[in-house]
Amino acid sequence: MSENPAESKALAVNVVILVDDDAFERWHCVLRHLVVGLLDQAVVLRWLSPDPRVASLALGPVEAKIHRPLRWPFRRRDRIDLIHHFERQAPTIIHAMSGTSYKLAGDIAAAVDADLVLAASSLRDCDVLSSVNPARVEKFIVASETLSEVLAQHLKITPDKITLIRPGVQVGQGVTSFDDPDRTTTLLCTSPFERHGGVEHLIEAIDALCARGHKIMAFLMGRGREESTLRRMVRDRGLLGRVAFSLSMDDPISAMHGADVFVDTSNEPAFREHSLQAMASGLVVVSNANASVDHLRDGETAHICPRATPQSLIDTIDKVLVDPAAAHRMALAAQQYAREHHAVSTMAQSLAATYRKLAVARATFSLAE
Repeated sequence: MSENPAESKALAVNVVILVDDDAFERWHCVLRHLVVGLLDQAVVLRWLSPDPRVASLALGPVEAKIHRPLRWPFRRRDRIDLIHHFERQAPTIIHAMSGTSYKLAGDIAAAVDADLVLAASSLRDCDVLSSVNPARVEKFIVASETLSEVLAQHLKITPDKITLIRPGVQVGQGVTSFDDPDRTTTLLCTSPFERHGGVEHLIEAIDALCARGHKIMAFLMGRGREESTLRRMVRDRGLLGRVAFSLSMDDPISAMHGADVFVDTSNEPAFREHSLQAMASGLVVVSNANASVDHLRDGETAHICPRATPQSLIDTIDKVLVDPAAAHRMALAAQQYAREHHAVSTMAQSLAATYRKLAVARATFSLAE
């Protein structure tokens, strides 16, 4: 950034970003990149969250306030305490990352007379937005073109209030997918061990693919309430030598090095950074259709399962395994797509520019007599 220190100080914008546990789960690496990118953008940034893991995003001058989850019987009192906390520190902008935080963000913004910014990265967020008064919101930030269309066409949000800022990820230097013909083909899945996670479909698919003669090794790196059921399923099908449960990692990038195929079995229509990060790391991606994102382009950046069923997953992965050269080419194209459309610098600069425009619009300038 070329601004001198005096200009940077004058343009500095005080922002509080609300991140609930679901948003952190889906955005962790992107948020980490964002905080680093905003450090050079004259943005005074604070995080607000009930999730203690958000404290890891407090780098340098960036602060994190972790609060108690707003639940009965202390919900009203805790909400008032949070509002009083920010009344004393006067943020310019309150930015909520997901629908769960919209109400709290709106209450704080109204109390401290700050601009309200709401981000949408899932169809569930859009459902919550349908009950929000657009007049109270200065900007709606969306993660994809598809969500922009939902806001404009279905929620009737005017285009001037919608800003598309694509999530940014670090892009690897090379493609790892099928780059070593002597390596056992490795599948990686970070989908949650929940009913909407669809991991049981992948276990069934691995069983069928091994029966077809494919030599594969799968690493499951999720977490959730269905873990014991999934482990029993692997054991009952005799797949202990083919399926490994790895400790869940907040940052899966290191696990992606050396893997060939990333499989996203989740049925939830929401942005989850791992499929995008897999593209950037040089893996070929297999995913269910996801109406909330536009980086998963069937036949261009990923293989999309026509239906969220075990058989559809079997056939789609089989298509990848029988033609590793084509899979390598797709991984290369997907990595280039991530480089062109999901750069960290572009994300940080675009968000900082949005903040500054709002701050300038609120500013009062005294005219010389």
